[in-house]
Amino acid sequence: MAIAHIAQTITEDPNAFRETITGEYWIIDGDVTYCDGDAGVDVPNHEAVVIAHIFSLITDALEAVGEHSIADIFHRHITDEAVIDLIAFREDLNNSLDWWVREGIVTDEAAQDIDSYIAARVAGAGIDRDMYNAAMKSGNMSSDRDHARDYGITGLKWIKVAGNNITLWDLDHTTVKNLERGLDRICEVEGVDFDRSVWDIEVKARNSKFLVGVPGIAIVSPSSILAAAQPSWHY
Repeated sequence: MAIAHIAQTITEDPNAFRETITGEYWIIDGDVTYCDGDAGVDVPNHEAVVIAHIFSLITDALEAVGEHSIADIFHRHITDEAVIDLIAFREDLNNSLDWWVREGIVTDEAAQDIDSYIAARVAGAGIDRDMYNAAMKSGNMSSDRDHARDYGITGLKWIKVAGNNITLWDLDHTTVKNLERGLDRICEVEGVDFDRSVWDIEVKARNSKFLVGVPGIAIVSPSSILAAAQPSWHY
């Protein structure tokens, strides 16, 4: 749909764009993962999905370099619900160190800083220390949870949806197409008319930009989103 036609549609009936959703999701390459942790004990929140994803990558990378004993610890703590108990994982990892040293699986020096050892072993698979820390350093503090959640946006380039608030890394054509596809699916699940929905979008790249009141009908290209957002919020 052309930008001029979108603008005309919005101008003719601006009050039509009021439909909202209530759930929380990740949009990953256009596919949707439900992650509203408040909905139930076995439902992951945003950060839990990021942590589980990184755990899977670390597990595969450890297996690839022959670190099967360490990989097994990670694998044991990956659940079908994608909710990893990091305290239990850390206890399991620390309790294995003495045995690994005795069996020659790791050196005593490596055991003294097992995170650095593991991070170095998986670096060849493209898992840098920022990605590793996003999972391994996430704990119960709010700032820790923010770390994993933010990495999902800035590092993995996933799109976070919480109600009608969207946070994404950059407003490029691929991201917008994934956003359109994901939001259309979310609205279908929640019984909302996507074309009549309205969204507030935070773009993290280049010092952040907040785009408020973007109608669903305008989420077809970066230029149509920018044109439809409330002008006073462009900065």
